[in-house]
Amino acid sequence: MTELTNEALRLPPMERLKLIEEVWDSLAADPAAFPATSQELEELERRRKRYVSNPDSLIDWQEMKARLFRRRDDAH
Repeated sequence: MTELTNEALRLPPMERLKLIEEVWDSLAADPAAFPATSQELEELERRRKRYVSNPDSLIDWQEMKARLFRRRDDAH
């Protein structure tokens, strides 16, 4: 591990979380630094076309989460 990592790991949990948020925000502030690959762009276009052709086929996050929890509960 680097000295910087060791130093960060010595911080209390809430300060480490704040550091993570600040680093993440700094990365998100410059999306051009992480350009999408051609495969990612193709997948986004495939999904966009699917949505345009049948918007009712998609479900929101709350419904997906509920389905996943039901599946998990049924498996036990």
